[in-house]
Amino acid sequence: AVPTPLNECIAPFDNWVLAYETPITPQIMNYNSRDVLTGTWDIPEGPPQKYRFEVDIDMKVLYDITQDPTPYNTPRLVILQDAGDESPRYVKEILFSGNDRGVQQIRETFELILGDIPGGSNNRVGFYWGISYNNPLPGIVPATYPIELVDAIEQIRGTIKIYTAE
Repeated sequence: AVPTPLNECIAPFDNWVLAYETPITPQIMNYNSRDVLTGTWDIPEGPPQKYRFEVDIDMKVLYDITQDPTPYNTPRLVILQDAGDESPRYVKEILFSGNDRGVQQIRETFELILGDIPGGSNNRVGFYWGISYNNPLPGIVPATYPIELVDAIEQIRGTIKIYTAE
């Protein structure tokens, strides 16, 4: 029982408005590359704000993609914030089993605070299978580069949606 009707003052809630939606193209992709699995999204200029992400992807693993050292031997979908004059920043990783040759599903909803300060490089958000093979794996000594596995992921279907809080 609620003694008074709920409103924004008593029980604040976010009203989400769709800002970006992109389909996942059915295709075969490399794992541990710098190939973005779908288009990148330009973060609107301004102070950091909260965004809601909905990731809905069906895919298949075509090769053993668990060959990198721990903890990078757990297959992952990586979300990067990138700018032309900066190193990409990892903002989220979604782990999956990588061992199942059948259809795997990634269904994730999460919130991130992102911003693009006016006057700097354009900041984008991109989605990648695995870690970039151009950079050594963080925290692994001696420097170890991820193994690029060609044609390792079959993207079957899906969408990525990004919402802004109104």
